[in-house]
Amino acid sequence: MERKVYFILAAMFLLCGFGFCLKNCSECKGNVTLLNLMVLVSQTEPTDFSTYIPGVDVALDIINNDCSILPCYYLNHTDIINPECSDTPAVHGFIEHVSNQALNEIVIIGADCSVSTQPVASLAPFWNLVQISTVSTSPRLSDNKEYPTFLRVVAPDNTINPGIIKLMQHYGWEHIAVITQEEDIFTFTRDDLEIKLQQNNLKLVHSVSFSTNQNPQSSVNSLKRSSGRVIFLNCYHDYAIEILCQAASLGMTPPNYAWITFGWYLNDFWLKSKIKNRTKYEEYKHCTEADILAIVNQLILIHQYPRYDVTIQNRAIGNISIDEYWQRYNLKANATNIIPGVNHPDQSEDSTLSYDAVWVAAKALHKTEEHFKLNETTNLTLKDFWNTNSSIGKTISDEIYKNALEMSFYGVSGNLRFLYNGDREPELRFYVYRGDQYDENLFKRYIFGNFTDEEELNLFPSEIELLFPDGVPVTFKHEHVSIPLFVVYSLLAAVGIIFAILCLIFNCIFSNK
Repeated sequence: MERKVYFILAAMFLLCGFGFCLKNCSECKGNVTLLNLMVLVSQTEPTDFSTYIPGVDVALDIINNDCSILPCYYLNHTDIINPECSDTPAVHGFIEHVSNQALNEIVIIGADCSVSTQPVASLAPFWNLVQISTVSTSPRLSDNKEYPTFLRVVAPDNTINPGIIKLMQHYGWEHIAVITQEEDIFTFTRDDLEIKLQQNNLKLVHSVSFSTNQNPQSSVNSLKRSSGRVIFLNCYHDYAIEILCQAASLGMTPPNYAWITFGWYLNDFWLKSKIKNRTKYEEYKHCTEADILAIVNQLILIHQYPRYDVTIQNRAIGNISIDEYWQRYNLKANATNIIPGVNHPDQSEDSTLSYDAVWVAAKALHKTEEHFKLNETTNLTLKDFWNTNSSIGKTISDEIYKNALEMSFYGVSGNLRFLYNGDREPELRFYVYRGDQYDENLFKRYIFGNFTDEEELNLFPSEIELLFPDGVPVTFKHEHVSIPLFVVYSLLAAVGIIFAILCLIFNCIFSNK
């Protein structure tokens, strides 16, 4: 692998030396420096995150042909392909790369799965590397004291909780039930939801959980016995299909129930034909796809950014429209055979995040270079990042992070700006599935509303007909009795019981006299 990397780097330097480098800006006089982005992706089922790489390539093509940004630098990427969403391969690949200074890696793009991202985000500060994740949504990564050089172009999962609260208030739902997979990403979201429910005088009426690799059947049965009629599905989508299958067999379907979950589920997650590696469960003998569709067709999905409805009137960063992005993406994907014959399928929608992440990195690097040009006392450039004096690398890294954190632009994934801790500012979208299990092309998700912390909940006029054609589910009302009244009735009941016992004793003693 190292020989291949060295060969590629040598070829690029040679081409740049002969003037064939894409970056050919007059002010550089042919003196172009290579900077690499370390791209971490996972290849796993049912989502193959290597589909994000063409998005990286599209961004770099535009950046490397624009002399207004990093004019004397050529941006490329080196890839670490993780065969699964796990921590060990991610850490191994990271250590292997940072140990090789010839790679000139200056910013990390990725990883995708939170379990792969967290250990890398812990290690990155020791090498002064800023990390910009694409789809890692674990709330734990919001701790910028534990992860001081970490940013992400997606909001954490718990940011959908205010959207759940707003929906409950809008439809008059007083309480909600939650079924949770015992993983950090989900338990943190559940705990945060419970706090927000209490703050808004709403109630978590029932909460059940199941561990990974455990059949959630008992948890679903517990939900059925509870009074919960609005249920938050707080788990990965390969477990969601099993839960919905069991729920359908128990009659937990609309209009008597409402189900809410994350917007990052794949559109076809519920199709048996699409599910792989399901040997740990029986092949869903107790329900059909039509049974699951009874729930899925009214499943509410809340996403942290406008995933499926981006229509860019004013062109996005890089002077590109969303249609032009997909045209370029398809060409890159076909050329690399990552997804032969791709036509931006559902699993590639989030590649817009990798495009925007690269732009955050490029603009932050450019602003850092400009900052040092104006600061005569430091006399630094990005080339000094790999200086043996680690304090110089940290100075440059701190400036890159600060500039990235201040970034704000309209990307192909919508408005992008960061909160103080490096999280993307959420821009919630509400979707509902609609379609026919016999024609996948007709099965789509439709937006019915949006919400940000700065605005009121905005639901579209047709949302009731779209979301609840058979009527809005109603939660059972829990009447509250005042404590003094409860005490009075309890005392009267106790007196009545004592009187009844005395009468029984009296009757037994004197019945034969």
